[in-house]
Amino acid sequence: MLNFVDKIRRHAAVAKGNFSSMFGEIEIPPLPAAISRLVTEIGKEEPDMQQLGQMVAATPEISMKILQTVNSALFFLPNPVNSVTHAVTLLGLKRIRPLILSFATAHSLPTPPGELFEQQVFWSDSLLKALIARAFADSHCPDDREDAFTAMLLADIALPVLLTSWSEYYQPVVRRWRGAGERLSRLERDSFQWDHAQAGAWILQDWGFPEELVCFVGLHNADGDTVREFELQESAALPVAVAAMAPGCLNPDPVRARAMLEAAAREFQLTETRLQEKVMEIRMGFGEICSLFDIIQGEGGATLDLLDRVLLEMVEEA
Repeated sequence: MLNFVDKIRRHAAVAKGNFSSMFGEIEIPPLPAAISRLVTEIGKEEPDMQQLGQMVAATPEISMKILQTVNSALFFLPNPVNSVTHAVTLLGLKRIRPLILSFATAHSLPTPPGELFEQQVFWSDSLLKALIARAFADSHCPDDREDAFTAMLLADIALPVLLTSWSEYYQPVVRRWRGAGERLSRLERDSFQWDHAQAGAWILQDWGFPEELVCFVGLHNADGDTVREFELQESAALPVAVAAMAPGCLNPDPVRARAMLEAAAREFQLTETRLQEKVMEIRMGFGEICSLFDIIQGEGGATLDLLDRVLLEMVEEA
């Protein structure tokens, strides 16, 4: 019987098998040196927590965000935390790692020129789906809830990278996606024989991110049966894959909303009433997390309204 790490590594081996041929002509922008060292340290099996705290403190733009988050209502700490080193020690690696990786990536991603990429919409959409993935993980694999959040937040990072580094070929596909309403992954596979999930996994792997996050991002467009083929159905891979089915803020499609909610009910044994409670929890956390990332909520509220309407229809049909 494979253990969890073996399963992750087996998938990572499968996922990276053709990366050099699939993406050979695309140049990945390097992470800033300080961020790269931070990612390397936090990806170790036993990182030096004291050194990690010092490295975070040496990156002011990230340390400020960490302190704001730790002192926010998301953590309900009894006393304010005034230093990053204290925050790292207090919260421990499992809770601090997703914060560091999320803010480091958000700070490092390029912003493509042109009208096809709207930064506020991109991050609003990513944060909303990350909260949905964490809410599902709470019911399915609560120990992995923060990994589910981080993986879903990073799931679409290939878009700004490819629109910046490979714009001549990638822009026409994104333009078709914005006008067609189809899933981007389907259009990508038709054009390139790969999709942005594989490209995102490749980028995170190149940047030295932890293997399990590379795996969860690479599988985020998979269905439940594919996740089970890799024997990862008990991990965050399944909540991430179901959350990725949620409609985007720019295309609040009720068919996609229903498909995601029905998949969540089936995969996580959630009743319509429990799903309504989860949507309410997500709505309460959405404004707070957007504020911490300096993101305007935008159309995320409309997507949550859509989920509420579809759930009401499902209740009336039951």
